[in-house]
Amino acid sequence: AGVSCSNAVVKSLECNAFNGTFMGINIGFNKTMACNRVAFSARTLISNLDVVISGAFITPFVVSLVSAVPAHANLFSVGSLVGSAQPQAGALVFTLGAGQQMQPDTAYTIGFIVTNQATASSAATPSISATTTCAQLPLVAMDGSLQVVAPAITSAIAAQSTPFPCSLNTITVTLRLNVHIRVCDGSTVTLSNFDGATVSNVSQVPVLDASGGESHHLVFGGFGRWSDASRSLTLTLASDMVADREYKFSFRVSNAYVAADPSTPGSTLLPLDSVGVKSSVWAAPSLSASFAGSASLNAPVTSPPAGLGLCGQSAVSGDAAPLFLYQPAFTVKKIGQDTSFPCSNNTITVSFSSNVPLCGRDCNVKITISNLLGGSGE
Repeated sequence: AGVSCSNAVVKSLECNAFNGTFMGINIGFNKTMACNRVAFSARTLISNLDVVISGAFITPFVVSLVSAVPAHANLFSVGSLVGSAQPQAGALVFTLGAGQQMQPDTAYTIGFIVTNQATASSAATPSISATTTCAQLPLVAMDGSLQVVAPAITSAIAAQSTPFPCSLNTITVTLRLNVHIRVCDGSTVTLSNFDGATVSNVSQVPVLDASGGESHHLVFGGFGRWSDASRSLTLTLASDMVADREYKFSFRVSNAYVAADPSTPGSTLLPLDSVGVKSSVWAAPSLSASFAGSASLNAPVTSPPAGLGLCGQSAVSGDAAPLFLYQPAFTVKKIGQDTSFPCSNNTITVSFSSNVPLCGRDCNVKITISNLLGGSGE
């Protein structure tokens, strides 16, 4: 009381700053908001004494009404605030303004905005009643119900750019939730179990935009943190995520290389990374997504059913799943000669092709043809 801001008694939460007197002392107030919590900081203008008033002012003094027909909302007032209603312990009271009236057999449609709770609630049917000085409409159930569904990750999809071992692989992730995720809750998202993947800098993995220009990577500040132990990428929110909106971003990893398991002499060729043999071997690992913050959400990550269409295998199902690898093999391996006569010069012709790229620059490729017996080379 005593502060000077237009209609301060009922609109103080709408004031960003105001001046006034408190117990005879001139003071100034400033307001900050975070996560629907309002903190008022006050400084006396004569003694520099700081006074901080803080609290969870979740419920405003009034609720603004909206309507496709503005005249309907403007029928109701709280004091001098036209188009407003008064919240009272789980109820909302609409007071007809002075000089206003509602006609019989006329439908009045108004709306108001509330913030749904963070946890699920079963369907509830509100009731309505009306009182006047000369009549009363009894309490009756309304037609319709209200509920809040359980917070959830409604969609988590990931795809890779290449299934080839020893290759740089772009992982593209699409996320959608049915709940708002806020920066002020310290929210993070973790994508786990990228078995067989490695990154060059675990503390700062670049996150790239895959939204087509909407800069979804900046929702996470453009970078994430990698854990070799859990093969996971953790992203910290830099801006809020809006419910039922699709967020699409990507990051790059290196696929496993192929060699004999150094811990098992004479073993067959297997995909390896910096830790050891890829546990899912050639198959794609089972990925998961989780959010931590005001709510804990978990969901499996799925992959597109269509193939990548590489190497003429457009119908291959599953090779778009992150960390699925082609098992290297020769698809063509022919050898022939131009003569079988003794003591004759013989031209040996070989043809070969593989189902994976062989990159001499990165993977130190050597091709060996063995068991060439009965001849000497020139």
